[in-house]
Amino acid sequence: MRFMLSFQMPTERANALIKEGSLPQTMQSIMEDIKPEAVYFTNVDGARGGIFFINMDDASELPGMVEPLMRMH
Repeated sequence: MRFMLSFQMPTERANALIKEGSLPQTMQSIMEDIKPEAVYFTNVDGARGGIFFINMDDASELPGMVEPLMRMH
């Protein structure tokens, strides 16, 4: 099944990760795990964020996929 996964990062946290230089590596690691078909980075409700289009065999895989995104909060 194809899913659209929208995410946002708190602005202060995202800015800190950018200044540290770790945001690109973090996003690369997440994308290697999730293996999205497409990724769009944009603002989501006024915060940094994006949209992943992913394929999953079962919706029960979703918590494991989104957990790394939740650690950015």
